[in-house]
Amino acid sequence: MEQKKYDRLKNLYGDKGPQNDKYTWFFPDENEFRRIIAVGDIHGNLNRLESLFERMDYEPQRDLLVFLGDYIDRGEEGVACVSLVQKMAEENPHVIPLMGNHEHVLGKLLKEDEWGYSGEAFYDCLDNGGKPTIEGLAKLQSQDKKAFYKWVHFILHLKRIAVISDKYILTHAGFSQTAISNQQESMLWTRDEFYKFYNGTQTVAIGHTPVQNFPDSTGKPIHRENDVWMVDTGSFLEKGYISAVDIKTGDYWQSSDDAPSEEMKKLNFFIRKIKSASCYRGMRRYQTILAKHLNEYENKGVITEQTKQDMLKQYVIDLSWDKLLLDREAAKQEDKEMVDLLREIKKED
Repeated sequence: MEQKKYDRLKNLYGDKGPQNDKYTWFFPDENEFRRIIAVGDIHGNLNRLESLFERMDYEPQRDLLVFLGDYIDRGEEGVACVSLVQKMAEENPHVIPLMGNHEHVLGKLLKEDEWGYSGEAFYDCLDNGGKPTIEGLAKLQSQDKKAFYKWVHFILHLKRIAVISDKYILTHAGFSQTAISNQQESMLWTRDEFYKFYNGTQTVAIGHTPVQNFPDSTGKPIHRENDVWMVDTGSFLEKGYISAVDIKTGDYWQSSDDAPSEEMKKLNFFIRKIKSASCYRGMRRYQTILAKHLNEYENKGVITEQTKQDMLKQYVIDLSWDKLLLDREAAKQEDKEMVDLLREIKKED
């Protein structure tokens, strides 16, 4: 990079410009790549992630693919999503996985010197939808310890930011326009103080803040007037997406939204009513309504006979009032069970 190009990044990286280090991926020539593709937050939605790649014209040898973080939590397949990204990164040096705030919280929990079962990181993890991630890790450890250790190592060593020449910066949440070395937390947690007030000369791509937070959102990535791309399109939301943007051209791709049908929403509503019923009579009433809708939807071809039979068995035939009360009592032990899972994960780490 010529010295004059460094001048545009002096406020962030000093006179020497950006370097590959523990926090930064640096590529000096943007023309090395056909496209620079930023992938937004994933949050454990493997189906949407796979559907995104089915829709993208992705060329591994010609494109730089940068994941903006938040692979885990909220969705049920966070461990599998990380494993997929990990495999892609191992096979291709042009796949760049960055850290999100959810990986940061989990990392605090997994580090030996900060390990604890009742501390802030533990409850931060649960409060941010981390239960399926912890359960998935426990399962991975029991099935394949080598894969488990590689998974943990991958999470703990994710970098924070990718800089491509003097033109493009990609990170999870943003940054203040001062020295990068002093703001590792900011890159993971900042919100409107960055995307509203950024006035740098580089094109920036971030995730972290779902575009659905904005009243005029269409669920598509937003390119703000200050040249900030917002690529988090609510992967964990019912009608959200995982999105990818070529920040060179503005082309973008989105996953399927795989939102449940109106019929499935209705069935789920009555299932919730059954589970929350305060008396036997109320439970039986909602079980009767559920059975009626199951028959109706099977006749219409909305669900298969097998699906109907499975749901009848689970929520009508096998679900007695006594069992429901026992299930609720068991739910009160959730924190304790999560602690036990964490101990199992840590035992051989």
